[in-house]
Amino acid sequence: MTEPLTPREHADVRDLLLAGSERMKPNGILRAAVPVSASALVMGLVGIMVAINLAGDPSQPAVVPEPTATATGGIPSLCVEYGGSSADNAPGGDAIAVAAATADLGEEAILSPGVQVRDSTESPGTLEATARVCGDGLDRPDLIAAATAIAKAIYSDPAHARLSTLTVSAWRPISPEAIAEDENLPSVSTAYQTHDWDAAADALVTAWE
Repeated sequence: MTEPLTPREHADVRDLLLAGSERMKPNGILRAAVPVSASALVMGLVGIMVAINLAGDPSQPAVVPEPTATATGGIPSLCVEYGGSSADNAPGGDAIAVAAATADLGEEAILSPGVQVRDSTESPGTLEATARVCGDGLDRPDLIAAATAIAKAIYSDPAHARLSTLTVSAWRPISPEAIAEDENLPSVSTAYQTHDWDAAADALVTAWE
């Protein structure tokens, strides 16, 4: 039979129980906090996985806007996209065509369908060049400005010494799929060797017929 505890033993047992309960309180708080922290951690991981799936899933390619068929400035897209002529230039004509391609025609016209250089039928041993510029709503001053820019660009190459005649014509879109020479805007032409193409553009307006 167990002997009853003395008052001193009762006090010791009470102190031990109280001390044990104090030690258990933090552990209880920690255990209560663990599920909350774990829940937050799980939610965070789920959020990360969702973000990864949305942003980096190779089976879901990023949406890229389709390019639009437009050109810079007022130049129609057809003028830019036109393939140009496949005709070969006369011997020595390639250098003239390359030089003409460096002309700055501004934001309303582009050298298209391009430049064709052939042997002159009127002055044997020289060359004749036809440059075609494309735009929308070009008028005669626009065409002369473009022609002057082309003539000055050609002048930068020594091949210009063989050029007798330069003709520049205006082209424009005539349908959603085609361009053609503008029948309402006659081409302009110049006797190339009779003018100083180093002169200011304003002084060369009268060089064109």
